Amino acid sequence: QIIINSLNLASCTNVNILNYASFTNGKLMLKVVQLDS
Repeated sequence: QIIINSLNLASCTNVNILNYASFTNGKLMLKVVQLDS
């Protein structure tokens, strides 16, 4: 299982966007999590 995490911080907003791709059982799942600071 390979998990790739990418954290992008926006300096001009109060919103942090967390993008991570999860590879499980040969399938690619893309998830976008929007976190309010």
